[in-house]
Amino acid sequence: VAILFSYAIQIKILNFIYTKMATALNSWENHQKDYQSTNFLATKLILFDFVNSFSPIYYIAFFKSNGGIESLFVDNCIEVGCIKEIETQLYTTLAINFSINFVEIWLPLFKYCVHKKTLEKLKEQHKIENSVILESDNKFEIIPHTIEHQLISVPYDHLIGEYSEVLILFGYVCQFSVAAPLTPLIAFCLLYVEKFVDTLKMFFLVR
Repeated sequence: VAILFSYAIQIKILNFIYTKMATALNSWENHQKDYQSTNFLATKLILFDFVNSFSPIYYIAFFKSNGGIESLFVDNCIEVGCIKEIETQLYTTLAINFSINFVEIWLPLFKYCVHKKTLEKLKEQHKIENSVILESDNKFEIIPHTIEHQLISVPYDHLIGEYSEVLILFGYVCQFSVAAPLTPLIAFCLLYVEKFVDTLKMFFLVR
């Protein structure tokens, strides 16, 4: 179980590292047009996500052994067999993906609250008047999409990654639903949660 869990964690860690690397490499390519830069970056990220997300399951499906003489040379599946291990690995990966959504919403929310508190203190210290901010009971209310809201919102430039997550979920459903019958239902629930989290994040927390 620990190995299956480590596979799922490894996918997220490598995705994070490669996203930073691909963004830097793509900027060094010095594309003439903005759409060219976006297309090349999307290609890099989606191809890597494909290999990184599916390789642990491909390894279990095609390289691990159910036993016999070949098990002397390659890893052996757990006692219940490779199909069961594929199912367990896939459910573990999807569970990790579900938990990551909470990080995606709580980390920007934490930064947003810190920035908002800082802005409130500055306004109290310098007595700055601004018609965009409503003042009631000595508390400031930040209205979405105003200048103040843009100042305290967290910068966000990983929209390609949001589309990539949807494509990876679609790949899980198409390729591994036979081994893991609950995959379509879990993917549907993940898509619903992803839509809710992204809507909340895009509208209130990031710019």
